[in-house]
Amino acid sequence: DKLWTSRNWASHRILATGGDTARFEVDYAPWPVDLVRRVSERRSFALPMGSHFTRMVSTLTSDTAEPLVVGIGIAKKRGGQRVVRDAKTGRLTVHEAVDPAHGAMSVTVAADPAQVRGFAEDADNYLLLLAVTPGRPFAYYTGYGWDRGLDIASAADWDALVARTRFDFSPR
Repeated sequence: DKLWTSRNWASHRILATGGDTARFEVDYAPWPVDLVRRVSERRSFALPMGSHFTRMVSTLTSDTAEPLVVGIGIAKKRGGQRVVRDAKTGRLTVHEAVDPAHGAMSVTVAADPAQVRGFAEDADNYLLLLAVTPGRPFAYYTGYGWDRGLDIASAADWDALVARTRFDFSPR
């Protein structure tokens, strides 16, 4: 029940820089989990032009074949936040309180609902918990909107955009 995290990436590869989607991949060096297990990760990122969402595909490796519960998080901020947890759709959304001088951000993590095992939080993060198998890739998305941007004027606008977005969770 402790959050065991990787450190900064150990290596990277730029896969595509032009066209409709920028793509890159990073590898994280092994880190300890529960002091009896070591886990490492390869994560690919796809940033499609004109989208609020980044698609990520992660493959975790481990020195044991036992399944893992992975927490994908959104950082807590001061000033109040409204958190929406929806296991049925596989989404965790955090809406910041509106700052009159700077506006507000809304952030969503979306994952395959079949992998969702619940939600948690620690002092610094709200977490979407996923069941994953070492060696088997899994896809998820993160995205955000700013209420002073061109197409998001409120938390309700962000929620509507997230609701109409069709996420592809195939690990292709």
